[in-house]
Amino acid sequence: MDEETLDEQFQKLYTEEQELNYRLKALEDKNNIDNNKRERITQALQSIENNSCELAEYNDMLVRKLIECIKVKSKTEITVIFKGGIETMVTVEK
Repeated sequence: MDEETLDEQFQKLYTEEQELNYRLKALEDKNNIDNNKRERITQALQSIENNSCELAEYNDMLVRKLIECIKVKSKTEITVIFKGGIETMVTVEK
C-alpha cells in the first residue's frame, strides 16, 4: 500500500472514531438524565411513604416536594405532573 492510501484509511477511521465518540457521549448524557429522573421518582416515593397519605389539611411543603406543575385542560380536567415526569389526568368534580 502506498502512503496516500494509508492516509485515506487513517482519515476514514479517525472520522468514524469521532462519530462513535459523539454517539457514545449522547448515550451517556441520556443515561444520566434517566438516572436523575429515576432518583427523583425514588425520592418522591420515599417522601410519600414517610408521610401519612391521609391528609387532614393541605400541606404546602409536601405538594412542593411531589408536584412539578398542574395544567388545566378544561373545566373538569387537569393534568398533574409529578417531579420525575410522571403525569396523571384528574377529573375535577364541581
